[in-house]
Amino acid sequence: MGELDSPETPSLLLRIGRLLFALSVVASGIYQLVTGRWVNLVPVNPTRLPPPWLLYLFGVLFVLIGVGLLVRRTVSAAAVALAVLLLVLFFGFGLPLALAHASTGYVWVDPLMMLALLGGVSLVVVPREGSPGSSLDRVFETATRFVPLALGAFLAYCGLSHFPYAKYVASLIPPWIPAHMFWTYFAAIALIAGGVGLLVHGTGRLAATLSGIMLFSWIFLVHIPLAINTKTVSEVSRSFQALSDSAVAFMLAGTVGRLKKVTPGSAGVSPAFDARHPAACKRGRDARAPRESR
Repeated sequence: MGELDSPETPSLLLRIGRLLFALSVVASGIYQLVTGRWVNLVPVNPTRLPPPWLLYLFGVLFVLIGVGLLVRRTVSAAAVALAVLLLVLFFGFGLPLALAHASTGYVWVDPLMMLALLGGVSLVVVPREGSPGSSLDRVFETATRFVPLALGAFLAYCGLSHFPYAKYVASLIPPWIPAHMFWTYFAAIALIAGGVGLLVHGTGRLAATLSGIMLFSWIFLVHIPLAINTKTVSEVSRSFQALSDSAVAFMLAGTVGRLKKVTPGSAGVSPAFDARHPAACKRGRDARAPRESR
């Protein structure tokens, strides 16, 4: 069994995803502190902006949490803080705003993104070498089982939203890229395929990897060029969102074979993320060995 398949050793994709996830949180905090604008992660109502002090408080928290995610000894504490912060944003901002404008097609993008990021928080924590198996670890481990569903729903919804807003999406593509409408519909189909692929047995790793690459590429193909061309500061914030979304996809791709399989009537991840993994089989044989020897 190779090192990358070991349950104690995070795979390369998992390590890359964790690094990008932490950097996206730090960058979001710095953005708020420097620009005095809410990062795209926080779906505030433009007509009812929170007080300025709250913006800077969130900025400081994002920076501290992101740094904490980079330090091994503070990962769990930082993950708990980020999970609480995301839940506050979901119930305090995202969900109420979505419900108030439920008829608007794209309004559910932010709440679904927050749920996907919440799943990403759990992947930052588990599985880790030397994990003590505390109650908190078990909570995060349980949360990882819902990541394919959360990320899959987010990707599929974003893909479906491309169709009614195709002209707007096409306008975001840089002028030097030809056939804007073609790439708009191509991206829509790719997002839907990625979201569905996360839930289909045998395609989870491929769907998560390709979705991560696609989302990461948009930072340099769409968001940064658009920020430069339009001189729109908020577009920089969207690049941080793409970075965090791609990080969740990479982390999910790196956990294939570690997450428990969904069984009828139980809560878990899709069969695409199956526990029937060489490491799991080896642990099963090791567990039986003492009894067999006796």
